[in-house]
Amino acid sequence: MDSNGPLEEETLMMQGKGRDLAVVKACSAVLTHLPAGSPQVTDQSVKAFAEHCPELQYVGFMGCSVTSKGVIHLTKLRNLSSLDLRHITELDNETVMEIVKRCKNLSSLNLCLNWIINDRCVEVIAKEGQNLKELYLVSCKITDYGELLPRMSSEK
Repeated sequence: MDSNGPLEEETLMMQGKGRDLAVVKACSAVLTHLPAGSPQVTDQSVKAFAEHCPELQYVGFMGCSVTSKGVIHLTKLRNLSSLDLRHITELDNETVMEIVKRCKNLSSLNLCLNWIINDRCVEVIAKEGQNLKELYLVSCKITDYGELLPRMSSEK
């Protein structure tokens, strides 16, 4: 099966039935994209994907029941290039900063609708996200000062 086709859909559908680890292990060699969008995807699911699908490049969790406790496991994904964390109600700044520091291939990061993401987090993203080409921060807790931080540090 192709890594962008039925395997993903089957994996995500079966995940909610308590068989996620077996399915994840079975598809780990080929799965590169994980566009999850189910409240049945939990921190345990994220941990299983991070441990058994090392080739994941795209991960999306909008609409999932994940928290920082699960998302932190994504730091194991060395090939991660695109991460969509829109509207994760229990996502903290420290987790986002750690992901940006450790996932060196990250080129796209969507943090929209995460009201806890603040200026300090944006500063770390600006410094550590060397390969980031896309950063989405709509409806985050960013002030005018936070928008100026990267410019101010480059002027010194």
